[in-house]
Amino acid sequence: NGWDCIAGNAPGKQIIAVGGAKGGVGKSALSANLAVGLALMGYRVVLADLDLGGADVHLYVGVKSLKRNWNDFIDKKVDTIEQIQTPTAFKGLSVLGGNASRLGNANLAYHQKLKIMRHLRALESDFIIMDLGGDTSYNVLDFFLLADRKIVVTGTEPASILDTYSFIKVAFHRFLDRFFAKYESLQHMRLQLRKGLSFKAGEVTLDSIFEQVRAQNLTAYVDLKEQFEKYQVSLIVNMVESRKDLSYAKSMIQLVKDTCALDLEMLGMIPFDTAVRRAARRFTPFVVEDPRSKPS
Repeated sequence: NGWDCIAGNAPGKQIIAVGGAKGGVGKSALSANLAVGLALMGYRVVLADLDLGGADVHLYVGVKSLKRNWNDFIDKKVDTIEQIQTPTAFKGLSVLGGNASRLGNANLAYHQKLKIMRHLRALESDFIIMDLGGDTSYNVLDFFLLADRKIVVTGTEPASILDTYSFIKVAFHRFLDRFFAKYESLQHMRLQLRKGLSFKAGEVTLDSIFEQVRAQNLTAYVDLKEQFEKYQVSLIVNMVESRKDLSYAKSMIQLVKDTCALDLEMLGMIPFDTAVRRAARRFTPFVVEDPRSKPS
């Protein structure tokens, strides 16, 4: 099992993933401003652009070009990801950036993905902020599951809310799929999941999954219980203009509870403000451009 080779984090480090709905909800802006904010507080921070099909988060922190990027690491032109780190104007903050102009960048091979994950785990830093793509490919989901803190970002439009819900649900299915893969006695449950196992209308419940696992393998049951207790996803609602916008998000939180038995944490909301757009046009983080704005 390839996942067994991914060791724990370097001591004292937290990996934060920022994922969720498709383009336009502000994942990259949030990732960049979170990274800069932590750096301004004195932490060592690495901003890792893992939206490999549309890598541009470096622009949000004022880095207009990259001498080295993920391609150099994937193509084995360098040995470690430390060698592709690009410093920024902010003390303590560096970027691991990509090159979106090369065809097929988002289609990492399995061994390449595991290699990136191992090196991210071993990287010495206080925080690694991973900016993820807005899709549900295995690569995006596995980077999301790698994180200690899993954040999903949604806008306030109904399509954005539905996309975010789909991302949360598919990420949880991927979590179960990877768990079942660890145990020979649970391979039939993995096949069930891949054939469209659904939590809808009581067809399959989390309790029924736990019962099946316990009946097959008591060790696996205890393991699943422990991993599920640690599985926490947090929600940020971006570009909020009214209380009604928040009510849509609360409805999604209830839907996630009903269909996946997950307690989604409402981490917070970011009000709509033109200061964010102005800062992005100047390639400046809004926490620096306008630190008194509500989004900051």
